[in-house]
Amino acid sequence: MKILILLLFSCVFATVPNFDEFRKMYHKSYKNKTELNLAKKNYEAHVAYIERFNSKKRLPYKLGINKYSDLSPTKKKRLNGYRSSIFSSLIERSEELVAERGILPNFVDWRNSNAVSPVQDQGFYCGSCWAYSAAGALEGSISLSRRTPAIQLSIQQFIDCNYDAKIGNFGCDGGFMNVALFYSSKFDITTGVRYPYMEARNNCSYTKPQTKFVLSSPVQIPKGDEDALKVAVATIGPVATAMDGDHASFYSYSSGVYYEPNCTQWVNHGVLIVGYGTDPVGGDYWLAKNSWSANWGEDGFFKIARNRGNHCGIANNAVYIKINKIV
Repeated sequence: MKILILLLFSCVFATVPNFDEFRKMYHKSYKNKTELNLAKKNYEAHVAYIERFNSKKRLPYKLGINKYSDLSPTKKKRLNGYRSSIFSSLIERSEELVAERGILPNFVDWRNSNAVSPVQDQGFYCGSCWAYSAAGALEGSISLSRRTPAIQLSIQQFIDCNYDAKIGNFGCDGGFMNVALFYSSKFDITTGVRYPYMEARNNCSYTKPQTKFVLSSPVQIPKGDEDALKVAVATIGPVATAMDGDHASFYSYSSGVYYEPNCTQWVNHGVLIVGYGTDPVGGDYWLAKNSWSANWGEDGFFKIARNRGNHCGIANNAVYIKINKIV
Protein backbone atom coordinates (compact mmCIF):
# COMPACT_ATOMS: atom_id res chain seq x y z
CA MET A 1 0.00 0.00 0.00
CA LYS A 2 2.75 2.45 0.98
CA ILE A 3 4.74 1.61 -2.16
CA LEU A 4 1.69 2.24 -4.32
CA ILE A 5 1.13 5.68 -2.84
CA LEU A 6 4.77 6.68 -3.33
CA LEU A 7 4.65 5.54 -6.95
CA LEU A 8 1.54 7.57 -7.55
CA PHE A 9 3.23 10.72 -6.37
CA SER A 10 6.42 10.05 -8.28
CA CYS A 11 4.41 10.42 -11.48
CA VAL A 12 2.51 13.37 -12.87
CA PHE A 13 -0.36 14.81 -10.85
CA ALA A 14 -2.91 13.24 -13.18
CA THR A 15 -2.08 9.86 -11.63
CA VAL A 16 -3.30 10.89 -8.18
CA PRO A 17 -6.25 8.61 -7.34
CA ASN A 18 -9.68 10.13 -7.65
CA PHE A 19 -12.05 10.00 -4.70
CA ASP A 20 -13.58 6.63 -5.60
CA GLU A 21 -10.12 5.09 -5.96
CA PHE A 22 -9.12 6.65 -2.64
CA ARG A 23 -12.17 5.11 -0.96
CA LYS A 24 -11.24 1.65 -2.23
CA MET A 25 -7.59 2.10 -1.34
CA TYR A 26 -8.38 2.88 2.31
CA HIS A 27 -11.63 0.91 2.63
CA LYS A 28 -13.61 4.05 3.40
CA SER A 29 -17.33 4.02 4.17
CA TYR A 30 -19.65 6.85 5.17
CA LYS A 31 -22.90 6.97 7.12
CA ASN A 32 -24.92 8.87 4.54
CA LYS A 33 -24.72 10.89 1.33
CA THR A 34 -24.12 14.14 3.20
CA GLU A 35 -21.08 12.69 4.95
CA LEU A 36 -19.83 11.19 1.69
CA ASN A 37 -20.12 14.51 -0.16
CA LEU A 38 -18.29 16.32 2.62
CA ALA A 39 -15.51 13.73 2.58
CA LYS A 40 -15.21 14.08 -1.19
CA LYS A 41 -14.98 17.86 -0.87
CA ASN A 42 -12.29 17.55 1.80
CA TYR A 43 -10.35 15.05 -0.27
CA GLU A 44 -10.39 17.11 -3.46
CA ALA A 45 -9.29 20.23 -1.56
CA HIS A 46 -6.53 18.19 0.02
CA VAL A 47 -5.30 16.86 -3.31
CA ALA A 48 -5.20 20.41 -4.71
CA TYR A 49 -3.17 21.56 -1.69
CA ILE A 50 -0.71 18.67 -2.07
CA GLU A 51 -0.26 19.34 -5.79
CA ARG A 52 0.44 23.03 -5.18
CA PHE A 53 2.93 22.21 -2.45
CA ASN A 54 4.82 19.51 -4.34
CA SER A 55 5.09 21.71 -7.44
CA LYS A 56 7.40 24.08 -5.55
CA LYS A 57 11.12 23.66 -6.06
CA ARG A 58 13.89 23.01 -3.52
CA LEU A 59 11.60 21.87 -0.73
CA PRO A 60 13.16 19.59 1.92
CA TYR A 61 10.09 17.34 2.11
CA LYS A 62 7.10 16.10 0.13
CA LEU A 63 3.42 15.64 0.85
CA GLY A 64 1.18 12.76 -0.12
CA ILE A 65 -2.30 11.38 0.33
CA ASN A 66 -3.05 9.09 3.24
CA LYS A 67 -6.07 7.80 5.09
CA TYR A 68 -6.61 11.22 6.70
CA SER A 69 -6.98 13.04 3.38
CA ASP A 70 -10.79 13.10 3.54
CA LEU A 71 -11.02 14.49 7.06
CA SER A 72 -11.94 18.02 8.02
CA PRO A 73 -9.42 20.08 10.05
CA THR A 74 -11.63 19.63 13.13
CA LYS A 75 -11.55 15.83 12.89
CA LYS A 76 -7.80 15.84 12.32
CA LYS A 77 -7.33 17.65 15.61
CA ARG A 78 -8.55 14.49 17.38
CA LEU A 79 -5.26 12.86 16.44
CA ASN A 80 -3.37 15.32 18.62
CA GLY A 81 -3.92 14.29 22.22
CA TYR A 82 -0.97 15.80 24.05
CA ARG A 83 -1.73 18.24 26.85
CA SER A 84 0.93 20.67 28.07
CA SER A 85 1.70 19.48 31.58
CA ILE A 86 2.00 21.68 34.65
CA PHE A 87 2.88 18.76 36.91
CA SER A 88 6.65 19.15 36.74
CA SER A 89 6.95 18.06 40.38
CA LEU A 90 6.39 14.47 39.24
CA ILE A 91 9.65 14.34 37.34
CA GLU A 92 13.34 14.95 37.81
CA ARG A 93 15.42 17.36 35.78
CA SER A 94 18.24 15.99 33.67
CA GLU A 95 20.91 18.51 34.56
CA GLU A 96 23.47 15.69 34.38
CA LEU A 97 23.09 15.74 30.60
CA VAL A 98 24.92 19.07 30.55
CA ALA A 99 28.02 17.45 32.03
CA GLU A 100 27.81 14.48 29.65
CA ARG A 101 28.01 16.57 26.50
CA GLY A 102 31.03 15.74 24.42
CA ILE A 103 31.81 13.92 21.22
CA LEU A 104 28.62 12.25 20.04
CA PRO A 105 27.94 10.22 16.91
CA ASN A 106 26.74 12.17 13.88
CA PHE A 107 24.03 9.62 13.19
CA VAL A 108 21.79 7.60 15.51
CA ASP A 109 18.90 5.29 14.61
CA TRP A 110 17.71 3.02 17.42
CA ARG A 111 15.73 0.95 14.94
CA ASN A 112 19.06 -0.57 13.91
CA SER A 113 19.43 -1.92 17.46
CA ASN A 114 15.87 -3.33 17.52
CA ALA A 115 15.02 -0.89 20.32
CA VAL A 116 11.93 0.41 18.52
CA SER A 117 8.72 -1.62 18.26
CA PRO A 118 6.65 -1.69 15.04
CA VAL A 119 4.57 1.38 14.19
CA GLN A 120 0.98 1.17 15.42
CA ASP A 121 -2.20 3.02 14.49
CA GLN A 122 -4.00 5.03 17.16
CA GLY A 123 -7.08 5.29 14.94
CA PHE A 124 -9.44 8.16 14.19
CA TYR A 125 -11.32 8.37 17.48
CA CYS A 126 -8.73 8.28 20.26
CA GLY A 127 -6.21 11.01 21.05
CA SER A 128 -3.75 8.51 22.50
CA CYS A 129 -0.53 9.83 20.94
CA TRP A 130 0.79 10.62 24.43
CA ALA A 131 0.41 6.96 25.47
CA TYR A 132 2.21 5.70 22.36
CA SER A 133 5.02 8.18 22.94
CA ALA A 134 5.45 7.19 26.59
CA ALA A 135 5.23 3.48 25.81
CA GLY A 136 7.87 3.86 23.10
CA ALA A 137 10.35 5.43 25.52
CA LEU A 138 9.74 2.64 28.02
CA GLU A 139 9.97 -0.05 25.34
CA GLY A 140 13.32 1.30 24.22
CA SER A 141 14.69 1.42 27.74
CA ILE A 142 13.62 -2.17 28.44
CA SER A 143 15.00 -3.37 25.11
CA LEU A 144 18.41 -1.80 25.63
CA SER A 145 18.60 -2.99 29.24
CA ARG A 146 17.77 -6.59 28.32
CA ARG A 147 19.53 -6.48 24.94
CA THR A 148 16.46 -7.97 23.30
CA PRO A 149 14.14 -6.63 20.57
CA ALA A 150 11.55 -4.10 21.74
CA ILE A 151 8.14 -5.51 22.60
CA GLN A 152 4.96 -3.46 22.19
CA LEU A 153 3.66 -2.49 25.63
CA SER A 154 0.00 -1.94 26.41
CA ILE A 155 -1.26 1.42 25.23
CA GLN A 156 -4.68 0.50 26.57
CA GLN A 157 -3.34 0.14 30.11
CA PHE A 158 -2.17 3.74 30.04
CA ILE A 159 -5.55 4.87 28.70
CA ASP A 160 -7.66 2.85 31.16
CA CYS A 161 -5.52 2.73 34.29
CA ASN A 162 -3.67 6.04 34.16
CA TYR A 163 -6.88 8.04 33.68
CA ASP A 164 -6.86 10.81 36.28
CA ALA A 165 -8.58 14.12 35.62
CA LYS A 166 -6.91 15.63 38.70
CA ILE A 167 -3.48 15.43 37.09
CA GLY A 168 -4.65 15.90 33.53
CA ASN A 169 -4.64 12.45 31.95
CA PHE A 170 -7.94 11.99 30.12
CA GLY A 171 -7.46 8.76 28.20
CA CYS A 172 -8.59 9.22 24.60
CA ASP A 173 -9.11 12.93 25.25
CA GLY A 174 -5.41 13.53 25.80
CA GLY A 175 -2.68 13.20 28.38
CA PHE A 176 0.96 13.70 29.32
CA MET A 177 3.94 11.44 28.67
CA ASN A 178 5.63 12.43 31.92
CA VAL A 179 2.54 11.45 33.93
CA ALA A 180 2.30 8.15 32.03
CA LEU A 181 5.96 7.39 32.70
CA PHE A 182 5.54 8.33 36.35
CA TYR A 183 2.67 5.83 36.48
CA SER A 184 4.88 3.16 34.88
CA SER A 185 7.54 3.75 37.55
CA LYS A 186 4.95 2.86 40.22
CA PHE A 187 2.92 0.14 38.49
CA ASP A 188 3.80 -2.77 36.21
CA ILE A 189 3.06 -2.34 32.50
CA THR A 190 1.92 -5.41 30.61
CA THR A 191 2.23 -6.09 26.88
CA GLY A 192 -0.07 -5.02 24.09
CA VAL A 193 -0.85 -8.67 23.36
CA ARG A 194 -2.16 -9.28 26.87
CA TYR A 195 -4.00 -5.96 27.11
CA PRO A 196 -4.81 -4.93 23.50
CA TYR A 197 -5.66 -1.50 22.17
CA MET A 198 -9.40 -0.74 21.86
CA GLU A 199 -9.38 2.88 20.59
CA ALA A 200 -11.62 3.85 23.52
CA ARG A 201 -11.33 4.12 27.31
CA ASN A 202 -12.62 1.21 29.39
CA ASN A 203 -12.37 0.04 32.99
CA CYS A 204 -8.85 -0.74 34.15
CA SER A 205 -8.26 -4.47 33.84
CA TYR A 206 -4.92 -6.14 33.25
CA THR A 207 -2.81 -9.14 34.24
CA LYS A 208 0.52 -8.32 35.85
CA PRO A 209 3.52 -9.24 33.68
CA GLN A 210 5.84 -12.06 34.74
CA THR A 211 8.95 -9.91 34.32
CA LYS A 212 9.04 -6.75 36.40
CA PHE A 213 11.29 -3.73 36.20
CA VAL A 214 12.42 -1.26 38.81
CA LEU A 215 12.28 2.07 36.99
CA SER A 216 13.72 5.47 37.73
CA SER A 217 11.41 8.44 37.97
CA PRO A 218 10.87 10.11 34.59
CA VAL A 219 13.61 12.57 33.71
CA GLN A 220 12.74 15.82 31.96
CA ILE A 221 15.20 17.28 29.47
CA PRO A 222 15.73 21.05 29.96
CA LYS A 223 13.01 22.83 27.99
CA GLY A 224 13.97 23.68 24.43
CA ASP A 225 17.52 22.33 24.77
CA GLU A 226 18.20 20.43 21.55
CA ASP A 227 21.81 19.76 22.58
CA ALA A 228 20.62 17.99 25.73
CA LEU A 229 18.04 16.08 23.69
CA LYS A 230 20.81 14.93 21.35
CA VAL A 231 22.84 13.67 24.32
CA ALA A 232 19.82 11.78 25.66
CA VAL A 233 19.00 10.16 22.32
CA ALA A 234 22.64 9.20 21.70
CA THR A 235 23.46 7.87 25.18
CA ILE A 236 20.15 6.70 26.67
CA GLY A 237 17.82 5.65 23.84
CA PRO A 238 14.42 6.66 22.41
CA VAL A 239 12.97 9.76 24.06
CA ALA A 240 9.29 10.69 24.39
CA THR A 241 8.47 14.22 23.33
CA ALA A 242 5.74 16.42 21.86
CA MET A 243 5.50 18.88 18.99
CA ASP A 244 3.13 21.27 17.26
CA GLY A 245 1.62 18.80 14.81
CA ASP A 246 -1.60 20.63 13.98
CA HIS A 247 -0.72 21.68 10.43
CA ALA A 248 -2.03 20.50 7.06
CA SER A 249 1.56 19.93 5.98
CA PHE A 250 2.21 17.53 8.85
CA TYR A 251 -0.98 15.54 8.39
CA SER A 252 0.03 15.06 4.74
CA TYR A 253 3.77 14.54 5.29
CA SER A 254 5.18 11.84 3.03
CA SER A 255 8.99 12.03 3.04
CA GLY A 256 11.99 14.27 3.64
CA VAL A 257 12.89 16.65 6.47
CA TYR A 258 9.78 18.39 7.76
CA TYR A 259 9.97 22.16 8.21
CA GLU A 260 6.80 24.22 8.66
CA PRO A 261 7.30 28.02 8.79
CA ASN A 262 4.01 28.40 10.68
CA CYS A 263 4.95 25.97 13.44
CA THR A 264 4.72 27.31 16.99
CA GLN A 265 6.22 26.35 20.34
CA TRP A 266 2.78 25.26 21.57
CA VAL A 267 2.98 21.47 21.45
CA ASN A 268 -0.07 19.23 20.99
CA HIS A 269 1.08 15.88 19.57
CA GLY A 270 3.13 13.17 21.29
CA VAL A 271 5.84 11.41 19.27
CA LEU A 272 8.97 9.36 19.95
CA ILE A 273 12.47 10.52 19.00
CA VAL A 274 14.41 7.42 17.88
CA GLY A 275 17.45 9.03 16.29
CA TYR A 276 18.96 11.95 14.46
CA GLY A 277 21.21 12.72 11.50
CA THR A 278 21.87 15.08 8.62
CA ASP A 279 20.16 15.01 5.23
CA PRO A 280 21.95 16.42 2.15
CA VAL A 281 18.85 18.43 1.21
CA GLY A 282 16.99 19.07 4.46
CA GLY A 283 19.97 19.46 6.79
CA ASP A 284 20.06 18.32 10.42
CA TYR A 285 17.02 16.34 11.50
CA TRP A 286 15.42 14.39 14.31
CA LEU A 287 14.12 10.95 13.38
CA ALA A 288 10.75 10.33 15.03
CA LYS A 289 8.12 7.62 15.26
CA ASN A 290 4.46 8.54 14.88
CA SER A 291 1.34 6.56 15.80
CA TRP A 292 -0.64 7.08 12.59
CA SER A 293 0.11 3.67 11.00
CA ALA A 294 2.92 2.54 8.72
CA ASN A 295 1.02 4.00 5.74
CA TRP A 296 1.74 7.53 6.95
CA GLY A 297 5.05 9.31 6.30
CA GLU A 298 8.17 7.19 5.85
CA ASP A 299 6.66 3.87 6.92
CA GLY A 300 5.20 5.54 10.00
CA PHE A 301 8.32 7.59 10.81
CA PHE A 302 9.30 11.14 9.92
CA LYS A 303 12.24 13.50 9.98
CA ILE A 304 11.87 16.98 11.42
CA ALA A 305 14.30 19.90 11.31
CA ARG A 306 16.95 19.89 14.05
CA ASN A 307 18.99 22.88 15.24
CA ARG A 308 16.54 25.31 13.65
CA GLY A 309 15.26 27.13 16.69
CA ASN A 310 13.69 24.13 18.42
CA HIS A 311 11.37 23.68 15.45
CA CYS A 312 7.72 22.97 16.34
CA GLY A 313 8.74 22.88 20.02
CA ILE A 314 10.29 19.44 19.52
CA ALA A 315 12.51 19.75 22.62
CA ASN A 316 10.07 21.54 24.92
CA ASN A 317 8.63 18.49 26.67
CA ALA A 318 11.14 15.68 26.10
CA VAL A 319 11.27 13.00 28.78
CA TYR A 320 12.89 9.60 29.27
CA ILE A 321 13.01 6.84 31.86
CA LYS A 322 15.72 4.37 32.90
CA ILE A 323 15.63 0.75 34.01
CA ASN A 324 17.35 0.41 37.38
CA LYS A 325 16.81 -3.32 37.87
CA ILE A 326 15.01 -6.33 36.37
CA VAL A 327 13.26 -8.55 38.95
